[in-house]
Amino acid sequence: MTTTDEAITTLHTDFSERNPPFDQKNQFPEDKLLAELSAETPRQNGFLLTFFCTVDYNRDAFNLVNNILAFYNSQDSVPMNFSDFVQRYTQEDLEEKFDSIGFRYPSRDARGIHHNFSTISNKYGSIPHMIQYVQYSAPNFAEQLTTDELLYLKGAKLTPFYTRLVSNHVKTMDELWKLDIPVDVHIRRLSKSLFENKTEDLSDDEIRTHWREKGNQLDISPAVVDGGLWLIGNNWDSWGEDYWESIN
Repeated sequence: MTTTDEAITTLHTDFSERNPPFDQKNQFPEDKLLAELSAETPRQNGFLLTFFCTVDYNRDAFNLVNNILAFYNSQDSVPMNFSDFVQRYTQEDLEEKFDSIGFRYPSRDARGIHHNFSTISNKYGSIPHMIQYVQYSAPNFAEQLTTDELLYLKGAKLTPFYTRLVSNHVKTMDELWKLDIPVDVHIRRLSKSLFENKTEDLSDDEIRTHWREKGNQLDISPAVVDGGLWLIGNNWDSWGEDYWESIN
């Protein structure tokens, strides 16, 4: 019988080293976005991840990426930096273009994008400079989203998700385990099967506590939770169930 620590360690190794079944390209929507727009620098990565997370609300994430790609492909030389973008587009321009492409919430999305891009452009210039401003601290970065009144990047799920994406793709930040773990339906179900004994039903806060303790104890990345577990749950019928049974 595999222990919980052994299962977590195996999952972390397979996910972080991109061993099968985690070896497919663009398994995450954000990876597809960065790859298809040929983002080549930390500044461009930070810009596109901010675009994606600002409008990542109540819709399929891969469909959202397709909308963003359609926005870029419908025009010539769309900027991938905050300053040039807000100089080129007004909020009204964005709403009209988002609506024509099929964004689910064109008015909300345009407001969030224009406000956030203007704020970041005026105060930091880029996400790498914002990370430097908070001294490479993930908790400080998450708190700064609220301090700067950035729209739609705050909340128990999106703030840690956005912060971890930025740490993974822009510049590495410290103390990631101090952030809350976004607990969705996949993470909740798999975490309960991993941690709970048969006499209790774990709450989301208890799931976060278990993962934080194991993460620090085993020195693993939080990406094993909102990355590895998410992929397993999202691909349950094709390969997730078989993989999960193989490590437990």
